[in-house]
Amino acid sequence: MSRPQKQCIFCTNPANSKEHFWPEWMHELLPQLPDPRHNRKAYHYHPKVGTIEEGASHRPGALHTIKIRAVCATCNTGWMRNLEEAARPFLTPLIKGSLIALGVEQGTIVARWVALKCIVAEHASRDTTLTPETDRFALRDRGAIPDYFQIYLINHNIKHGIRYNRHSVGISLTGPVSNPPPWGRPKNVQSISFLLGRILVHLNASRIENYTIESRYRTFPINVWETCRLWPFVGNNMVWPRRPLLDRGGVSSVSSALEIALSGPRSRGVTTLQRARDG
Repeated sequence: MSRPQKQCIFCTNPANSKEHFWPEWMHELLPQLPDPRHNRKAYHYHPKVGTIEEGASHRPGALHTIKIRAVCATCNTGWMRNLEEAARPFLTPLIKGSLIALGVEQGTIVARWVALKCIVAEHASRDTTLTPETDRFALRDRGAIPDYFQIYLINHNIKHGIRYNRHSVGISLTGPVSNPPPWGRPKNVQSISFLLGRILVHLNASRIENYTIESRYRTFPINVWETCRLWPFVGNNMVWPRRPLLDRGGVSSVSSALEIALSGPRSRGVTTLQRARDG
């Protein structure tokens, strides 16, 4: 018996189109390896069963060729393509590490593109989504970025390789009694990180009142949450490249922000961690 076809995450049409996570026009700007292989692993943790590992290691092919079947051809070749074409002039210098100043209008276009990519990434694995349908449709119809999205663009000095890291969790804040219990909860907190040339793109999202990843994990000596936030936009103009310039350890630290935040008090939940990288 064949499986029922999935519905497009942005409308009611069948999801009959595959979306490149890293767009095709971008491939020539990204690091190229002579014998490209990549790892795609997922780790699911549940308090009752422990950790379950899924996915392949050392798979042939470059990581940036990954496609996700979550949208329809109408959305993919329509408003999604239009948004990407609008963002491309600003993404290109960011990828290359060239000097660029983003005003409110330009920064909002880039932030919409990042929000789109992160929402698509949520649907690369079943039962790990966070953004509800109403917010997905609002992005499509009005370009509205969910108000619980915090988006960062951070420069780094890693010369080779492509990485992707997504951590989603259904959290209950604990006191003497965990209420509600963590198991069975939908995902309500997530972080997503991916390398985009000379930029590390990072998203923190929390749908729990008074719970933010930023407040539970502060980065030092320079706080990227304060200096590298693209959205919500602050001020009239932001210039990249900007400090801090992360090394490999710094990239790993920011990408693991939610894992580190969960290690603190009053947080427990059912979690899924997805990692992909060249190697």
